[in-house]
Amino acid sequence: MASCTDTDWKSRLPWVLLGLRTAPCADGEPSSNEKVYGEAFTFPGEFFPTSTDGTLLDHLRDNAKKFRPCLKTYQEKTKHFKPRNLEDSGYVFVRFDAHLQLLTRPYRGPYRVISKMTEAFLLDLHGQEDWISIDRVKPAFPKGSETASTGPCRS
Repeated sequence: MASCTDTDWKSRLPWVLLGLRTAPCADGEPSSNEKVYGEAFTFPGEFFPTSTDGTLLDHLRDNAKKFRPCLKTYQEKTKHFKPRNLEDSGYVFVRFDAHLQLLTRPYRGPYRVISKMTEAFLLDLHGQEDWISIDRVKPAFPKGSETASTGPCRS
């Protein structure tokens, strides 16, 4: 991309812009084009020249060979809030992200936890098993459990 510092930068600009849209990200993430449109980028037939002499096509190929994908210089670290007692809880509430009417509870449950992984829980949702992300759950404490009484004391 830094090769656009010479005087012929205008002829290389479309290739630079195309490279930015279709460059694959590190760690197997999709390109920005795939994130927006949900599929790999395809070129229409009119994009490529149809000249028979080959000089324009050879010039485009030479320019395309000069571009190399850049390495990603930063790593995005996303930290999710995870309640302290989530790993110990046998029951959880699940947040439903649909449009809710006024005064409707955003969490439903409690649902029994069948299995736990680092990013998702397998829950028993009224007889049906489903994996739910930990971003959508919060611990539930049935009456009489020890962890329900470990909160701060109020006098």
